[in-house]
Amino acid sequence: MKKKGNRHKTQRAHRRALKRAAIITMAGAAVIIGAYSLKVYDFRIKYTQTADYMKGNEENVTKGVVTYEEATNSNHTTAAVRSSYKRLDVECVLQNPELPTGCEITALTTVLNYLGYNVDKLTMADYYLDKGKMGEVSPYKAFVGNPRDEDSCGAFAPVLVNSATKYLKSQRSYMNVYNITGAEYNELLDYVDDGHPVLVWETMYMKEPYESCTWNIDGESIMWLSREHAMVLIGYTQSTYIMADPLRGICEYDKELVETRYKSMGKQAIVIYLTLIHISEPTRRSYISYA
Repeated sequence: MKKKGNRHKTQRAHRRALKRAAIITMAGAAVIIGAYSLKVYDFRIKYTQTADYMKGNEENVTKGVVTYEEATNSNHTTAAVRSSYKRLDVECVLQNPELPTGCEITALTTVLNYLGYNVDKLTMADYYLDKGKMGEVSPYKAFVGNPRDEDSCGAFAPVLVNSATKYLKSQRSYMNVYNITGAEYNELLDYVDDGHPVLVWETMYMKEPYESCTWNIDGESIMWLSREHAMVLIGYTQSTYIMADPLRGICEYDKELVETRYKSMGKQAIVIYLTLIHISEPTRRSYISYA
């Protein structure tokens, strides 16, 4: 009887140990889920679908270039409840004197600096910007000319998406680049409200653009609009948009005028932010544990 009692005690102790282990496991799972939820909230990740889910592909986690429709599949702040003033703490990088025609790559540098990357405009222009000769390359595929030259033209959104993606990949960054060309200005403000500056195509000093030349590239007629200019949308007031302008610094422009120039330049826009959905599951768990 004595041995039987000891056996029962041993079984009860074993069951209690298993119960404690289960409780500890559940608590640990709750901590992990809680940490993930906090991280998602911290970065305001509201996007549930993208074109590329990089599962298991840690070498290309920055390849998240998706369409405007996919990037805006979220519940943003609406214009009806938006505040009358917003300004992100962005420091503007000026393009002159080194890059007289390099507004696009300078504006991108402003965004990258805001995101915490210590890179300068010349490094971006010399090593991460694709370039081609005037009349031989489309501004949708490369910068027409060289941003260090005064007589060069410029580049459009796909070129800067590629520059940003290459740089972020070189830094093994989890940030992703989104070409949101086609978005209306109210939608761009949603990104600003979420803490994301937006690189937009406007015109120099908000002057009216004009047709200066046309090239035939690979059988396609491409018209260049003079006064093309890129800057960074960083905030707004009741009547103005606040810009980090590579030519002028931080300044404000009339809302209606900005939207008119934006439309004339094809509603081109780019935004960069972190989303954990692009990170493979093992890396995501590691990132959350580290955080």
